[in-house]
Amino acid sequence: MVRALMLAAALAFAATNAAHSQAEAPAPLDLPVERPAEVPPAIESPAATEAPPADTTPQAPAMEPPLVTTDPPLDENAPVPLPVPRPSETEMSMPPPPGVDLTAPPPGPPAAMVPGSSQPETMQRINDYLNSFRVMSGTFTQLGPDGSRTTGRFYISKPGRLRFQYDPPSPVELVADGRSVAIIDRKLNTQDLYLIGQTPLRFLLQDRLDLMTDSSVLGVTIEPDIISVTLEEASAIGGAAQIILMFSAVDYSLKQWTITDAQGYQTTVAIFDIDTTTVPDDKIFYIDELRSLQR
Repeated sequence: MVRALMLAAALAFAATNAAHSQAEAPAPLDLPVERPAEVPPAIESPAATEAPPADTTPQAPAMEPPLVTTDPPLDENAPVPLPVPRPSETEMSMPPPPGVDLTAPPPGPPAAMVPGSSQPETMQRINDYLNSFRVMSGTFTQLGPDGSRTTGRFYISKPGRLRFQYDPPSPVELVADGRSVAIIDRKLNTQDLYLIGQTPLRFLLQDRLDLMTDSSVLGVTIEPDIISVTLEEASAIGGAAQIILMFSAVDYSLKQWTITDAQGYQTTVAIFDIDTTTVPDDKIFYIDELRSLQR
């Protein structure tokens, strides 16, 4: 159980990277046009003009010219606010996955959550399901913290190995080889490495789970269609993180999960077309760790 949640925190991080890699370039800023400096009227030299004859006629006091107010001078060093990046048109136009409403905000911890020990039969069935397969593959739809939606294929091979391969135009891949988790950005030619124990994805990759005794289980909630199990990874990247695993109330199969990182950002992943019989090629879980050292 402890390995499966770990990979989920790294996936949240990969989700944000995927969304940022596809974000449109910010629109050019319209900076204010500097107005030309006012040129004072030319002053004629006293020598060039003759003094007018003295006028002894009483005259009214001269009117003072009205004050002219001008805008304060522009500060060229003042910071200019930049627009917030937004998801690309491709991401925004993607239809929601069938049967899952990913347009709604990711769910937080269930309000009716109760201790798992109070639902022994339900927890045992979920435990049996998670321990019933050694490999799993399928497709996924991911909703990032910024609202961007990405899709791709995933592969799991217990213990500890996973690959999330995002569809174009996203350049991101997430790979776990049983010891490390790598977030690879092909566009930026970067690779970030983490220990698998630092991510909640480890709960999905654990060899054998026992939800009844695992202290990471915060509780369970049972609804008509969905059963949610909330777990916490105290040593996740950046601080404690939570993952909510959501199962079908009919056959207890895993349908989706939501990860909340230490900063409160949420990433939701829904999985489809599940295959638990085809064994993935070991090569797809390979991580070139020297690539990270060469940066």
